[in-house]
This record gives sequence, C-alpha cells and structure tokens, in this order.
Amino acid sequence: MFYCYPYCSWQKGMLEKNHEFIRAVLPKGESFNDLSQEDVDVMINHINNYPRESLNGASPFDLSEVLL
Repeated sequence: MFYCYPYCSWQKGMLEKNHEFIRAVLPKGESFNDLSQEDVDVMINHINNYPRESLNGASPFDLSEVLL
C-alpha cells in the first residue's frame, strides 16, 4: 500500500488514470453506495486488465505478473 500527501499529485503517479476509468463507469455525482464488493472487484479487475499506452501496451496486471 502506498500513501501520499494530500495535494501532492506528483506522488500519485498513474493513480489518476485509474480514477478516470472509475469515473467512466460511475460518473461524478453517482453514488457508490449501491455497489456490492463483488461489483467493485469486477470493475477494478477490468481496469487493471486494460492495456495502457504508458505501459507500452501492457496492462497493470501483466506487469505485476512479471514483477511479482
């Protein structure tokens, strides 16, 4: 787990891109309260398996398999 200081966006790295993906599924203003843990797990699983241009076409999941 990584903790960063508030208002220090340079410490967040690609976390902001994940936020964009989450907001594509749940636009700003929609509640997260109706989501089950399973719903969240599926959403994050899809996000982590999506290939990223910044990762040379690999997904975060692909890289974690290689590095871990």
